[in-house]
Amino acid sequence: MDLGLTPVLMPALEWINGIVQNYGITVIIFTIFIKLLTLPLDLKQRKTSRRMSAIQPKIAKLQQKYANDKDKLGQKMVELYRQEGVSPFSGCLPLLISLPILMIMLGVLRNYGDQMMLNMYHYIEEGNFEAFSTLMNQSKFLWIQNVWQPDSLFGASNTILPSAETFARLLGTTEPEQIQAISDVLLSGTGQMGDLLASYETQMNGLFILPIIAGGTQFIQAKFLMPQMPSTDSSSKGSSAMMLYFMPIMSIWICSSSTSAFSLYWVFSNLFSMTQMLITNKIYDGKFIVRQTKGG
Repeated sequence: MDLGLTPVLMPALEWINGIVQNYGITVIIFTIFIKLLTLPLDLKQRKTSRRMSAIQPKIAKLQQKYANDKDKLGQKMVELYRQEGVSPFSGCLPLLISLPILMIMLGVLRNYGDQMMLNMYHYIEEGNFEAFSTLMNQSKFLWIQNVWQPDSLFGASNTILPSAETFARLLGTTEPEQIQAISDVLLSGTGQMGDLLASYETQMNGLFILPIIAGGTQFIQAKFLMPQMPSTDSSSKGSSAMMLYFMPIMSIWICSSSTSAFSLYWVFSNLFSMTQMLITNKIYDGKFIVRQTKGG
């Protein structure tokens, strides 16, 4: 699901890669750019969460006063939220913002990766060693041999190049004879091309590091966020519980089966969010202390 944004975002990715000459670094830079675009909305949510926490004593008084009149309590709570200019559903906002963007980037980077794989196949088919080796070199990142393949430890998903069946799917065919022809192309390399393709047969693409980091950073990010959720806000507690337990598991599963490029996006998106939360928490805590000092 890329909402038709692949044709819009691919030129931006290519422009960045034209400068840095590495698709892993390209994805990291692009991730930071996306996070900066959504920063104003996120800062607004953090501020709202702090305001929700600040009115908890008032909420507790209302709950005590109208403990036996749920309708009246609901009415007074709505009035309080309106007076304070806050929403009881503010805790859901991070999930509502991050999930659609995450799904869009999953689609965009999958489509982009498919195009890179097709380029690799055509270079092999043409015997264009220079173009193929350049693309492969730009697709390496740290321990990952090809960012357009998963950083995985599981069988066929941990190969540097896709299988003949995968190439066939990308080329739009499922005919057995066509798959065999593609397999023959992958095995027909000679000279430098043949040596390079043969070396890929004995190497793993990744070490399953990015999926683990993605799950770990997702969990830590949720733990950072939970103290900011008002304890009496059931919607916020439900949202934070989902982010704490479900999202890390989902991130490991998705990143183990998606391109390493998407895993890089997920990891650095989490790292950016955690850094941002640490900074904004210090800023808002400082402002709160100043207000308390002046008030005292």
